[in-house]
Amino acid sequence: MDMTPDQFLTFAKILPEALLLVNSHGNILAMNRPAATLFGKSSQELTDRALDEVVTDSAEKVAKYLQSCARSRQMILGSLTIGHDRAKPLICRSKGAVIQPRAQDSPALIMLRLEKRESNKFVVLNQKINELSRENLRRQRVQTELAESNEALRTALTKLQNALDAIQAEKMSGLSKMVAGIAHEINNPINFIHGNLRHAEAYYDDLLSLINCY
Repeated sequence: MDMTPDQFLTFAKILPEALLLVNSHGNILAMNRPAATLFGKSSQELTDRALDEVVTDSAEKVAKYLQSCARSRQMILGSLTIGHDRAKPLICRSKGAVIQPRAQDSPALIMLRLEKRESNKFVVLNQKINELSRENLRRQRVQTELAESNEALRTALTKLQNALDAIQAEKMSGLSKMVAGIAHEINNPINFIHGNLRHAEAYYDDLLSLINCY
């Protein structure tokens, strides 16, 4: 069922929590009194304004957060920093969920609940979250580099093994040629001797006969 800003205010005004109704484009449609007090402005001043105009967070961060909220009916945790005109920026914890999905001709409607947090504690928490995110990215980068190094080592090992196999094959081929050459060099004189044994025997007999004649 569609929800209008008036219907949202009907139940939001009786709640002590700071509640905003925004669409997925980031436009503020309505808010209750605690939310207006949190922003330090009247609801009339904030209605129809873009959310990223009244917070110090970047437009990209606000848009990504609202996109996440627009896809879930479960409360998505985030943070928004409200920029007051006469005070320091106020860091708030936000929880947002879609209450009306996007239609063909209208963006999704999102309810945001804001809760003021002590700045120091919340900054420390954000710092811890950022540190964990950076550490996670660093580990992912190290794992990627390690996987690339392992792949490079496997490739190098394969090339080295192929080179060793080629060297071994070349050595065996050279040894075979050398053995064949030696056998050929030995076989030639043996064949010469074997082929001339009959003639040598005749010469021997003739020599013995000549000696006997003397």
